Amino acid sequence: MGNIGLALTLLLSLAAGVAVLSPLLWNGAATRWQTLVGYGFAAGLVLTTLIMRAGFAARLGLSFGVTAAGLVLATAIGAAATLLLRRRNVAPEGMPAQMPQSSESGWRRIAWIAFVAITIARIGGLTLEAWWRPLFPWDAWDIWGPKTKIWFETRDLNNFYGHFDNGYPPAINLMQIWANLGLGNWDDAKMNIAWPLMLGALVLAAYGQARTIGASPLAASIVAYLLASVPILDAHAALPGYADLPLAVTFGLAAIALFVWVVTDEPSQLILAVLFAAMAPLFKIPGVLWSLTLVPAILVALYDRAGGRRALRWTLAIVIACLAAGGYLYAKQRNFSVTLYEAHAAPNPTTGIVLDNYLLLDNYHLLWYLLVAGLVVWWREATAKALRPATSLIAAGVAFLAVSFLFTNSAAWWGDYGTINRATIHLVPALVFYLLLISRASNSRSTTVPRS
Repeated sequence: MGNIGLALTLLLSLAAGVAVLSPLLWNGAATRWQTLVGYGFAAGLVLTTLIMRAGFAARLGLSFGVTAAGLVLATAIGAAATLLLRRRNVAPEGMPAQMPQSSESGWRRIAWIAFVAITIARIGGLTLEAWWRPLFPWDAWDIWGPKTKIWFETRDLNNFYGHFDNGYPPAINLMQIWANLGLGNWDDAKMNIAWPLMLGALVLAAYGQARTIGASPLAASIVAYLLASVPILDAHAALPGYADLPLAVTFGLAAIALFVWVVTDEPSQLILAVLFAAMAPLFKIPGVLWSLTLVPAILVALYDRAGGRRALRWTLAIVIACLAAGGYLYAKQRNFSVTLYEAHAAPNPTTGIVLDNYLLLDNYHLLWYLLVAGLVVWWREATAKALRPATSLIAAGVAFLAVSFLFTNSAAWWGDYGTINRATIHLVPALVFYLLLISRASNSRSTTVPRS
């Protein structure tokens, strides 16, 4: 079907994702379309892979028609549920019926237009790079690419044709197969078009969520630009085929939704955070551990908001769920190893390599400097009750990275800095949005403190 078929696959996934999230996010005039479309595209791609797996398990085959039919059905169910809720005048709890329409003026409007324009240009440029360049990164054609090719040609998810089964989840392969099914033939460049578009979805969703918590259009556009310009995110969008960018997007969207729940107390945002946290392990096994970093944040929020027995019950439920997830992980990967990573007690004497990567090399621009400076300047806001859950999530993520770098055998793969960056990229979207949170908290505090 060519490029038209590829466009159709993307539109079907987008429509299904938007439809299934509409019961959570749609509230008439109060709906932030950027949030709905951004989260909807990422959710739609994940839903597509699940439908493909379900169709194959049901012996319906791995075909464009079966997957498209499943997506159309999911779209219809989501749209029907949304219409039913609207007819009953049921809106997501905690969301206002109307949101004030705000726009920038003067120099702020010019700056807003500039940030939006350069962000769109950046995503567009990355999309063209992925469109034109054949499959290039090492693991993309060594780990995921062969399985994608075999499964596309044989239409059999159980056929490895001599290629080793590394135990990785098949979501990456299925996203590439879905694109090739739309094209009607194998194309190792165009099949990766979802990667830059997922970065675009993250940028769009972050803009909408920033506006949801009250950020001005200019501030939201700056957040979007920061996400679109982080070099390590851009590299994975322009050189697609790894699982790290999809994992960063899904976990980042989960963290951002949790941050918005912390600020707005909207239950729909907490549900959104849990849904996207559940998506992260579908791309890569370490996604389980990244999703578990939300647990401390939720526990802190529950202790701050609910007292006594209610908080204790929630705590026990979450701890039991974490133990169950940990038990499954231990049973699947013995000796507490996740894929090729194994823990040890003695720290690695290579802290300097990590710090050089974060602070000297141009993989993150000034992100880590901004984080340190932000915590120094806004430490009161970061540790205040209102943002304590968000700070707990960031602390858990940084602690996870510290343990991974200092107390595992990951140092064996640090020669080209690839492992360090592929582990860190997952936390980057949460870090950028967290900086917005604490800066806004500082502005709110400064405007409410009476002047003498």
